[in-house]
Amino acid sequence: MVCHFVVLEAKEETTGTGLGKLLVYMAMARASRKARGQSDSAVWGALTDRQWFYFVRLNNAGQCHFAKEISKKSSYLISKNLSPTSDIPLFCF
Repeated sequence: MVCHFVVLEAKEETTGTGLGKLLVYMAMARASRKARGQSDSAVWGALTDRQWFYFVRLNNAGQCHFAKEISKKSSYLISKNLSPTSDIPLFCF
């Protein structure tokens, strides 16, 4: 089994830029898998600014989905769980 997981750290003020870079790296990993003829070309990725963590899935069809958002502040976690196959697009956050 082959797994592609891309992780990118962005400075707090450049999270938006970091998200674009993350998607490019994920798209490259997906394209590589498709070029090798793999039936499962889905790729997971994560972006963090050290406070917020965003988990993203690029599915076989090339669609992006926001999978999980976690914020760590002091001693508590805020978590929003969505199904990896959810139809909620990445741009909703």
